[in-house]
Amino acid sequence: MNIKGEIPSKDNTSGNEEVIDIPIGINIMSIDNKFYTPEEWDTLTNVVAEGVSINTGEHSFILSAELLGNGVILLPNYSFFDELPDYITTFPSDDAKLDFNGEQNTNNLICWLKEFNEDILNIESNLALFYVNNYRFPSGANGYLLSAGEMRIVVINRTEIHNALTKIGGHITSNTRACRTSTLQSADYGYIATTGIKGITSLLNTATHPSNQGQALKVMVARK
Repeated sequence: MNIKGEIPSKDNTSGNEEVIDIPIGINIMSIDNKFYTPEEWDTLTNVVAEGVSINTGEHSFILSAELLGNGVILLPNYSFFDELPDYITTFPSDDAKLDFNGEQNTNNLICWLKEFNEDILNIESNLALFYVNNYRFPSGANGYLLSAGEMRIVVINRTEIHNALTKIGGHITSNTRACRTSTLQSADYGYIATTGIKGITSLLNTATHPSNQGQALKVMVARK
């Protein structure tokens, strides 16, 4: 399968302390780390899916079948968030698509939030990070919030990924509207990606936080 992305294959070191050799292309991964094409999956019985694996050759991750929550805001509206700590990287709009560090972004954001309130991700259920922090893949693996670059891969390959997700109870549809990413422009702005539109100019948009309460956003969770 030709996936729209970059170059040669490589092993992926998981944040869940396991090395998984993800094949190039878009496949369905079982809970025991085996990979199947969507067509092969139709012939299987009694196999539990972990998610849909995506490997462009340079970037790879495993996407959960579940779309979570509303993801209305990414960060709480606290005045002490006017400035970001040094370990959180921000990206101007032209560079957001170059951020492929969703796992590290998520870990940094969670660390940042917990500096102020250890329990914040248990009580602030309107946070995109709340859903990610509390989600577990069928194998028990932790997940993370996709970066803008990773989400861009999802959008560009939307049709093929949607086909694979439907085999395991998931979907990407035009009415998904938009999904949060872990890529920030500033303490007040985070990037979203519109999964229902394939036009490149529509892939990444900035959305205000926290005043943009009316926009129903979703959260996609990935793992390595």
